[in-house]
Amino acid sequence: MIPSLDQGGLGLPDRDYYTKEDAKSKETRERYVQHVQKIFELLGDNTETAKKNAETLMRIETALARASMTRVERRDPYKLKNKMKIPGLEELAPNFDWKTYYSVLQYPKIEILNVGDPKFLKEVNAALASDPLANWKTYLRFHVADSSAQYLSANFVQENFEFYRKYLRGQKKSSRSGSAACNSPTTCWAKRWGRLTCAKCFRRS
Repeated sequence: MIPSLDQGGLGLPDRDYYTKEDAKSKETRERYVQHVQKIFELLGDNTETAKKNAETLMRIETALARASMTRVERRDPYKLKNKMKIPGLEELAPNFDWKTYYSVLQYPKIEILNVGDPKFLKEVNAALASDPLANWKTYLRFHVADSSAQYLSANFVQENFEFYRKYLRGQKKSSRSGSAACNSPTTCWAKRWGRLTCAKCFRRS
């Protein structure tokens, strides 16, 4: 068994949600941006800032989606087998500090790993170089909060349900209630985690 690194980082279920131009796909993207804006507002941003942050996140995710393999391409197992050592990974994507990243995650020493989609990592590396660090902090801030909505207040739980379960999956009623563990979301661990990750792992020349 070896560690594996693959494409990802999207808030919508699949890359096609970002690339298709049919009416339903466009509607879903619009609804997703509204959801992202709402999460930023719940984190304490005013409407104008939340809207701008939602647009930034959607732009980043669209770029990640376009760099990702399609489902058909991923059916070929040989395209997903790209073994390399850490120096090879650092050469592929030098703008991210991989050694620090795996150290913070407390991985055991890595001799070799599999990179499922090298092209995707090259695109991420280019994006890390071209996008301001503040934009990546915005991206991480949303995803940490959104993926942890069930541990936050009821407003986060409800908004997460409204988009992911009710809109995307057609579920009619939520069976969970929120926790009030984070009464001041703008100062909670989600925002601090995003700041820490950027500061430690995102390299700048």
